[in-house]
Amino acid sequence: LVPDAQNRIRQLRNQLATKEVMIAQNYVKWKYYTSAKLYAEGVLKQYSDTDAALEARFVVAQVKHKIGAHDEALDELTLLSGQDLPAKLKKKVIEETGKVKKTLAKLHAEK
Repeated sequence: LVPDAQNRIRQLRNQLATKEVMIAQNYVKWKYYTSAKLYAEGVLKQYSDTDAALEARFVVAQVKHKIGAHDEALDELTLLSGQDLPAKLKKKVIEETGKVKKTLAKLHAEK
């Protein structure tokens, strides 16, 4: 029974982590960046062993970009792109990386 119980615990932890990431994504959508970052970082602390942790790292990078920490966002996205990501997340990381690079280029051109 132990392997079945451990598998069920793993599934439930992943469900909880996924729910927390969804809340963080909603906060990003609503432009409550501090709350989004807190939820995403909570997932990274409590559920780092789940599949949702990668999505939480993406949300953290996204928030950093939104609040103006562009270099930190790019660093986070670069680290994330080196991971073995699901196709959907990989696409989002590539798109967000492009946005951050575009913003950085724009800022450097203004100087």
